[in-house]
Amino acid sequence: MDSAEQIREWIIRNGLLSDAEADQWIGRWRAQASPNSGVDELVGWLVAEELLTEFQAEALLAGHAGPHDVGPYRVLDRIVAERLGTIFHAVHREYDQPVSLKLFPRSIALSPEKLARMGREARVSMEVEHANVVRMYHIGDVAGIVYIALEDLQGETLGMRLDRDKKLPFAEACRLVRQAALGLQHLHDQGIIHRDVKPANLWVGTNGVVKVMEFGASRDTLDFPDTLASGEQPTMQDVIVGTCDYMAPEQAQDAHAADARCDIYSLGCTLYHCLTGQPPFPDSNAIRQMMRHANELPKPVTVLAPDVPRALEQTIAAMLAKRPAERYKRADDIARVIEQYIPPDDLDAGEQPELNADFAQWLRSAESPSTGINVAVSSPEGVEFMHWLEGQYAAKA
Repeated sequence: MDSAEQIREWIIRNGLLSDAEADQWIGRWRAQASPNSGVDELVGWLVAEELLTEFQAEALLAGHAGPHDVGPYRVLDRIVAERLGTIFHAVHREYDQPVSLKLFPRSIALSPEKLARMGREARVSMEVEHANVVRMYHIGDVAGIVYIALEDLQGETLGMRLDRDKKLPFAEACRLVRQAALGLQHLHDQGIIHRDVKPANLWVGTNGVVKVMEFGASRDTLDFPDTLASGEQPTMQDVIVGTCDYMAPEQAQDAHAADARCDIYSLGCTLYHCLTGQPPFPDSNAIRQMMRHANELPKPVTVLAPDVPRALEQTIAAMLAKRPAERYKRADDIARVIEQYIPPDDLDAGEQPELNADFAQWLRSAESPSTGINVAVSSPEGVEFMHWLEGQYAAKA
């Protein structure tokens, strides 16, 4: 877009402001702008005034006037970019249900096997309902780009918080890990092993509720495909399922043999990180790091965080036992043990989010009976937008 008038028309067409409100805001900008100010300055000013999101501004300046739709959802803003997908705030256009959308590269849709497995596992994931597990609503395909609609996520990952705060008081760390343990126990009860428990896969809502993300039923196909495209050579990330900072020794040897005790080890590594500001074996070399998990003891928690109770240090040591048989057997056992370090008023683990009844009915009708993946038809402009969306954010993931 190359004129303030076009920006005004876009704002009105997308329902952000009325005609009169748009005229008022554009007038205010013109009154204070310098004679040489252009569209970029206007858009930046609208973002600063919180009339546009950063995402809307990027799309607008890239020539995508919108509406910014992904299937039946309208994208409002970007939450976070990950290695193989970006999550956006969005809303279902017809039923006004807020959701989070995770987009995946087109390479997923190019493999019929991966796509079929994704749909099959997504249907299993949709049956998982627990306050401490991110709920999946819907899986779809637009212009060859696969997306998943999740519950509306407001907040940040535990990884983001640790990047900012470095480490947490032991009561707060135990509060967060206790909720994660309750979510993991629910997954384990459903026969689902996460295999990549880490701070980046624990969502901490603005309400303080922790939700396990990226859990096992979808983990294999979405983030660590078991099969590679023809001609590709496997890399360490293709072979190893998990993250070396937090991976149990036996999981590094055979990812497919991982059981609930691997998740308990990884949760112990996460709690260690929350308390000390670093994972148990910080190392830039993945192979050496896996060997350290198998053969070394981590530096004692109380050396790095002297205020941590000795009994809590012993709990973490049991979670990090080299032999699976010597660890806790169940994640909810961990939740019970660390309750003693949490103020009673902070023991609430949250509730499932409200779901619009009409949206819930639509979900039941939208799923494809053969694959579980709803394929949406889009206009040429919509296809162009989707391809821009993938290209724009793939590099940031």
